[in-house]
Amino acid sequence: MTPKNWTRDELILALDFYFDHRSAFPPQSSEVAWRFSQELRRVAPDLSSEDAAYRNMNAIYMKLANFQALDPYFTSQGRKGLERGGRADAELWNQYASNPQMLKGIALAIKQAAVELPAIDEHDTMVVEADEGRILTRLHTYRERDRRLVTAKKLEALTRVGKLECEVCEVDFGNIYGSYSDAVIEVHHRLPLATLPTIRRTKMSDLAIVCANCHRVIHSKAPWLKIEELREQMRTGS
Repeated sequence: MTPKNWTRDELILALDFYFDHRSAFPPQSSEVAWRFSQELRRVAPDLSSEDAAYRNMNAIYMKLANFQALDPYFTSQGRKGLERGGRADAELWNQYASNPQMLKGIALAIKQAAVELPAIDEHDTMVVEADEGRILTRLHTYRERDRRLVTAKKLEALTRVGKLECEVCEVDFGNIYGSYSDAVIEVHHRLPLATLPTIRRTKMSDLAIVCANCHRVIHSKAPWLKIEELREQMRTGS
């Protein structure tokens, strides 16, 4: 079977594992290595179910060696890792090598969110995968489309300000579409993706009222824009 490219989720977990065992990797036959292999399979159930050898020890330790080739701590000792890793390896290294604690938080969130995935449909193809990976992107869009939360947030906004106005472009679509304005108003989850798996009760202040256009722009490329960033971009035209 043709080797599958590593997903962003898998690379995040692999780099986190690398930093945990930077000075000495556990033996391939160890319980630690076996558990990590199972974690990788869990974040890619659609791939691992087709291949019993998916992300086996050889594949895992080759990926760790790819990270060694990028690690000044390793190469400064006159050693070489396994070069010619993927471009995604280098991008991830450059993004998180100086902040392994942030990486750790995202990795833990991915592992926790993977447990919820069986109940989550595939995410919207118009939503670009976030820096935090596919699993947290799917969880984010799932939470945003929870009908109870969407209805509650819209009612809260109507009670508080008397209209459904986009918090980015500040257009009151009720003045344009009347009773049909609900069709173009959506709800955006403000909180960082890495916090989502630990949140069991969403507060109304965690959500923002946005129009469909602004919502698409927010999710159009990684890293996703914050409400305030897009509002400022629209104000300045930059």
